[in-house]
Amino acid sequence: MEETKKCPYCGEEILAVAKKCRYCCNWIDGTNQPVSRQSNGKSGTKITIMVVAIILIVLLALLFLAAPMLYN
Repeated sequence: MEETKKCPYCGEEILAVAKKCRYCCNWIDGTNQPVSRQSNGKSGTKITIMVVAIILIVLLALLFLAAPMLYN
């Protein structure tokens, strides 16, 4: 029987030689400590805010350009 260990992310039993958990798909380093996958998630939030801001600016620009046509 092969040796097992617990995944540091989800706690499921995995092979001791596993590099990646088959249950939660997180990569595992040799020290059995969780490996950081993303800095802290702030970069994704900044991108989302920028995309929303650009969409709002475009919608407002279209509204102001279309307003004269609505009253004629």
